[in-house]
Amino acid sequence: MDVSVSSLGGCRTAALTVAPFALLVGTGGQGKSSVLRAAAAVLTGSKKAPPAVMDGASTGRASVMGDNWSDTLVLPSGDYQTQGRPPVVSDLAAGLTDYCALSAKDRAALLAPLIKSEPTRHDLAQALMACTFKADGVATTAEAAHCRALCLDPMRPYDVAIYRQTARLWADIQTQGWDSTHKAATSAATQAKGAWREVTGEVYGSKKAEDWTPEPWPAALAADPSALSLAAQAVETAKAARDAAIGKAALSARDLDHLRHLAAEPGVDPEAPVQQAQAALAEARANLEALPPLADSAALSLPCPHCAEQITVTTKPVGAAEYQIALGKGDPGTYTPSALQSDRSARRAAEAAVTKAERALEQAQRQCATLSTRNAERAEARRQLEHLRQNGDQGTAALEAAEAALSEAEASLAALKRHARAKDLHDTVNRETAIAKILAPEGLRKDILTKRLDETINATLAALTKAAGWPPITLGDDLAPTYDGRADGLSHSERWRTRLVVQVALAMLDGSPVVLVDNLDHCPPHARKGALLLLKASGLKAILALMADSPDKAPNLARARLGVTYWVENGTCHPIG
Repeated sequence: MDVSVSSLGGCRTAALTVAPFALLVGTGGQGKSSVLRAAAAVLTGSKKAPPAVMDGASTGRASVMGDNWSDTLVLPSGDYQTQGRPPVVSDLAAGLTDYCALSAKDRAALLAPLIKSEPTRHDLAQALMACTFKADGVATTAEAAHCRALCLDPMRPYDVAIYRQTARLWADIQTQGWDSTHKAATSAATQAKGAWREVTGEVYGSKKAEDWTPEPWPAALAADPSALSLAAQAVETAKAARDAAIGKAALSARDLDHLRHLAAEPGVDPEAPVQQAQAALAEARANLEALPPLADSAALSLPCPHCAEQITVTTKPVGAAEYQIALGKGDPGTYTPSALQSDRSARRAAEAAVTKAERALEQAQRQCATLSTRNAERAEARRQLEHLRQNGDQGTAALEAAEAALSEAEASLAALKRHARAKDLHDTVNRETAIAKILAPEGLRKDILTKRLDETINATLAALTKAAGWPPITLGDDLAPTYDGRADGLSHSERWRTRLVVQVALAMLDGSPVVLVDNLDHCPPHARKGALLLLKASGLKAILALMADSPDKAPNLARARLGVTYWVENGTCHPIG
């Protein structure tokens, strides 16, 4: 692979052969990094800060050529000229993106497609094998092939249950995502706990739910695997016995209960309210009769509106609503208008009290009749009960026993149903909790990620560090790199070596054929050989830059048969060695 750069950044002209490495050596500010940036812009097609056109030049150009392809970038126009099929080089491989500087979220997004860390449907099915599901019959013809694809036996009911749960969850994951499906499972477990509380009347607890039984609890019956069926049969048998006893009983159980309830009522004197009402009426009538009668006529003294002298106005009723009025002079006596009004008001109040008392008496008489009837019914109920006590009623006793047996059978069936429902809800809580644990970020996804890390990038990192003779560099569960087991407190050299090893490993995984590496001088001299050895072990081509005071201090790649070393000065590259 050949690289040529002209009039870009600090590079006046450069013509490199990368076979397999090209090493740029020079003092600071001579154009080494400009060559790397120009090559990166061409190889990646990225517009991440390509070098500017050199001062005094109208255009700049960078080209990368292979055996049957070429890629050229012309600036400042930004035109790309491509021939053949150039290789695809990632920003990571070109040094435009530093993996170690990414956030955890961005690291995960970058690695997921490279190491295939997304769990598959097969992974989900295998994880669900640890859960408990009800056997769900054998697979249908349409399901059988899918079961086998997941290494499940379509003839085993439990395997079929695993398949159906997997199919349900996988459909939700594909449409809603892992996090939403995890949230739904968590919500289902919470709802099942609430339903368990409604059934039992108690706050849910996993240990409590394991042994919970309702009261009354038919322990002997519950021990039978067919307890619910037996209890239902017992209820039907008890109903038939009760129905047969009804025909033989002199009194039904309901009638007998009614008699007992009626006989237990306390007796009431029906005449007492009547006597009280009669006394109140007599008192009201006496109060009315005690009032003085109103005079047939009344004389009132009023001032004359014309002369202001006193005149006498005499009124005499002559009909129901007619009065005869006479005027005259003289003293009418002491009967004033206010006294007349007061007498009339008192009489009206007394008459109203009499009317109210009469109505109360009528109501008391009706109540007396009702109470007398109830007393008679009560006496009859007591007489019938006494008759039953003295003479006995085997039919009624048998009916009572039959109804008691039916009540007991129904209570047992209800208790067994409550227990079965509570157990189903407890199983749902356990199942959905287990599913939620699998679907959680720290569940199956983390397990698969850790496994894939070890199988892919960590295995690659181990091979590279072994080739370099450096301490191990690995990615942990948080996808952050560690150097010799340490993530913090690294020296400048250790951080650079970590970045290099991760960059090369990721380039190998994403298929980039070349890496661009700056600042080789950050690696101490005794470790630089290791950098070249790991690059050689990777099988990738590489363009590297190293700061040095003179050409004689530059590693001679040609002597090591690793490529060509170039001395860079004043923006111009010359091969050395």
